[in-house]
Amino acid sequence: MNNEQLSRLNDLSDQVGQFMQYWGFKKIHGQVWTHIYLSSQPITAQHLIQRLNVSKALISLTLKDLLDFKIVQEIKGTVKIKKYAANGEVINVICNILRERELKMLRQIRTEFHELKELNDVSEFEAKRIEKLEMMINFSIDCLEKVIDLSVLDLKCFSEIDA
Repeated sequence: MNNEQLSRLNDLSDQVGQFMQYWGFKKIHGQVWTHIYLSSQPITAQHLIQRLNVSKALISLTLKDLLDFKIVQEIKGTVKIKKYAANGEVINVICNILRERELKMLRQIRTEFHELKELNDVSEFEAKRIEKLEMMINFSIDCLEKVIDLSVLDLKCFSEIDA
């Protein structure tokens, strides 16, 4: 890869990183993912360190996070050096993140709400607003579960991306 290509790739990875940061990840997650996803072959942590000019510790922590969310996968080879490839199942990646982050948060909100509601003295609160908040929480959880399920959507176009 020549300097111009690397510069353009880093510009793109910065933009993807900013987008992922907006959604609650760190910018480095998007930067690393972009390099891995666009690589024609599995890539090593050392290549990422050199390309992004970041520390080994930062790459190590980032790769661990990306592996935990199943955004990238470790490729087993005959060499002791670990290589990484992007998970090509884009819809599964998105659904896993929604399930592991957002759905957990919403369920925790529901738990906290029920604990507040179960208090004997909720006279400080407007009854209709308590009821509406409960409806909003349950609706949010139901909608997110349906999005995660995705069983009614035709997603064939996404499965052909990496074909």
